[in-house]
Amino acid sequence: MQAIYKRHKLDEDNHIKHLESKRQDSLASEIKQQYTRREYIQESALITIGGPLQTLLTSIIGIFILLYRRMYILARGMQLWDWLAVFLALFSLRFVSNLTLSVLSELWNPNGNYFGGGDEARLARSLDLPLGMFAIPLFIIGLVISLWVVFKVLPYKHRFTFIISGLTGGILGYLIWLEWLGPIVLP
Repeated sequence: MQAIYKRHKLDEDNHIKHLESKRQDSLASEIKQQYTRREYIQESALITIGGPLQTLLTSIIGIFILLYRRMYILARGMQLWDWLAVFLALFSLRFVSNLTLSVLSELWNPNGNYFGGGDEARLARSLDLPLGMFAIPLFIIGLVISLWVVFKVLPYKHRFTFIISGLTGGILGYLIWLEWLGPIVLP
């Protein structure tokens, strides 16, 4: 009796999976027909701009917190919330590291692309703009924010440790996530 049930259940499952597969294929072709190439490019660009925009917004929030608390920082020194604001403001280092690493990669192994394959280059490519159109201004913005945070906000006694820790953490984070663990977790 159990064998009959298992066989019938397996046939039923295969039938349901087949119907679901047909339904999904039909839905995918319907979606492709509804979108023109231009609409697809526009919506794809909006999705791609989300990463850099979120990074910039997070950094700006950190800057506003630091500007608001600057008198408290001068009077009482850096508190936990100030360090969190520094962390948020330094999200803009993403732009600096992306362009720096892609230029170094191009110098190390030339392939004709100094701007890498990040969101900024992908966005410029999808809008038929020069590849550095977003990467270079965002690099400059990120560099200015980072220099301001490190040399104007951070107390002098913490600067050296902060810079060394940041470089070490950035390099280790890159190697661990992008070279070792990332490809295993997200192949």
